[in-house]
Amino acid sequence: MLSETSLPPINDKSATPLPLRQILCLLLLAVAEAIYAMQPSPYIPKLVEELDIIDGDKSKVGYYAGLFDTAYSITEAMFVLQWSCLSDRIGRKPVLLFGIMGQALSATLFGMSKTYATLIFSRALAGVLSANFTILRGTMAELLDTDSFARVIPWLAIMWSAGATIGPLIGGTFYHPFERMPGTFGSNPFWQHYPYFLPCLIVAAICIATFLVALCFFREASKSRTAASSLYPPVSIPSLQAHNPSLRSLLTRPLVIILANCALYACLDVAVNSILPIYLSSPGELGGLGFNPSQIGIVMAIISVYNSLFQIFFFARIHARWGSRRMLQTGMLAFVALFLSFPLSVWTIGGDGGGIGAGTWVIMVLQIGIYPFGMMIASCLTILITAVAPPAALGTTNGLGHNAASVFRILGPAATTSLFALSVQKKLAGGCLVYYVACVIAIIGYKIGGLVASDRPTLQEQDARLFD
Repeated sequence: MLSETSLPPINDKSATPLPLRQILCLLLLAVAEAIYAMQPSPYIPKLVEELDIIDGDKSKVGYYAGLFDTAYSITEAMFVLQWSCLSDRIGRKPVLLFGIMGQALSATLFGMSKTYATLIFSRALAGVLSANFTILRGTMAELLDTDSFARVIPWLAIMWSAGATIGPLIGGTFYHPFERMPGTFGSNPFWQHYPYFLPCLIVAAICIATFLVALCFFREASKSRTAASSLYPPVSIPSLQAHNPSLRSLLTRPLVIILANCALYACLDVAVNSILPIYLSSPGELGGLGFNPSQIGIVMAIISVYNSLFQIFFFARIHARWGSRRMLQTGMLAFVALFLSFPLSVWTIGGDGGGIGAGTWVIMVLQIGIYPFGMMIASCLTILITAVAPPAALGTTNGLGHNAASVFRILGPAATTSLFALSVQKKLAGGCLVYYVACVIAIIGYKIGGLVASDRPTLQEQDARLFD
């Protein structure tokens, strides 16, 4: 049974103990959402082929498969602000519980669907019914003070990574059980008629179990208690002190600056995670490393594990010393270095006659080492959004942050990979134009990040103002 035990402080003897039971409930919700989102990914191409919508042309599989995630992302972007506003009015818990049950319903319908239209509908339904990951950030802020929030918030991203690992394992293991597990499922023709229902059923069961745990054990904190309240002075704008401030009143200069950084970070995050697999798989003459899928999987796993460990053990310590602005700007510079390393790698591969030499391996190690510094921007932005959000509109403000990034997350993968292909085919900037464009975006992010005043100039004292 979950207990109300407190975690020990990380680096500060006076740090507030963490409410472990509440945090575990929220992290469980984050894992469940990631499992739901990523579970179909291993079998989506095979599912598309079996629907007879590509007329035997396997080159169309990617197009139809990509629309599953696009449908989910678009509907989530359309409804996340509504759910966030509702959570400010009626509380976080009922919205979170409704959202996780919405994902269970979506997974069940997906497994029972036999046409492409119903598959897209069931996937889009989850975006309509749930905005849990965005609301979880505001819920965390209401449970914790500033120091504790900086210690815990990286765990949301880590739990997403964990769920993104578990989900595909479920999908890749339990699809087509009638043929692949005849000893257990071969006697029931139901599993032959619905070959993808079993992994979806498992995910739905996980979501329902998570619902029950959160229903029984999670308790909301007071909205007047947020991670911002111990660091920043109370909001003095009358319209923001209202019980339900308007969207217009929320769009203050500080928040607009943060939202701009959210959009730029989303663009860079999508760019690096879209480019990296292509870079690893492309042949040497096209500026890549020519890795096979298993090698790419190993590299991506190393990056994921290293990034998770970095965020767990170093984010809070770095934030305590540097503050959000310095971390934000450092992260943007890390993206500049990361994207510049790709053209350097292209040059070393060319110098090695199209093969991978010692210089290329050194660059890869540097890329892996730099990667977490860029990813720490996500937690910094969450802290900053919480800092400027009125307690009565914490969910809405986080929803605005999600919407600021959503356009880039929806369109970014296709735009990035298309620019990569164009750069290589046309030899634009030596085949490296996509990297230089990303560097320019990161430099703009660095400059805009400089508009955020230091929220922690020393270890002992904190600035009374967030923005210059």
